[in-house]
This record gives sequence, C-alpha cells and structure tokens, in this order.
Amino acid sequence: MNEKKIVRVDPELKEIMPGYLENRRKDLAAMPLLLKEGNFDALRVMGHKMSGSGGGYGLYFLTELGAKLEAAAPKADKRSIEAQVDELRNFLDSLEIEYADPC
Repeated sequence: MNEKKIVRVDPELKEIMPGYLENRRKDLAAMPLLLKEGNFDALRVMGHKMSGSGGGYGLYFLTELGAKLEAAAPKADKRSIEAQVDELRNFLDSLEIEYADPC
C-alpha cells in the first residue's frame, strides 16, 4: 500500500476539489485504452489540461506529471506514457487532501 500523500489546499476549493479529482480518475481510466489505440493526441491534450490546471488546485505534482505526459505523447513514447499513467494512479490512490489556510 502506498504511503499517504497529504496535500494542504485552500479551503475555498473544498466544494470543487472532489469533482476535479473525479475527472482525473476518469482520465486515468481512459489513458490505457488511448495508449493501446495509439491516440497520442488525446493523451497530449489530457497532459496539457492537467499541466494547466493542477497548480490551480494546489496539486503541483499533477502540473509536473501533465507536462511530462504532454511532452511524451507527440513522440509516441509509450514507456514514458505508461510511467506517467502509473505515477498518476499512485498519486491519486495515495492522495489525502487537507483543507487549511496557506499561512
């Protein structure tokens, strides 16, 4: 079992964070099929969206991971993409959100 990754985020995100994380789980579920189909453009778009949105939710790891996915997709780098999928799964499975003021 993965060790919990506790991320402290702004309490103003409490209402929208569950939906955001659910959408990342949906992305995660779709990624293996997209990879199998060779749909690297869809994977690139997912990476781009994750890269652009992760930091806004205080999830900077998703920003980094999304950037890696976005870079690997145009190269059809299946190994790198598989590694990003595994990292995303591990992150989401071990993530624990705490809502606290940033101070």
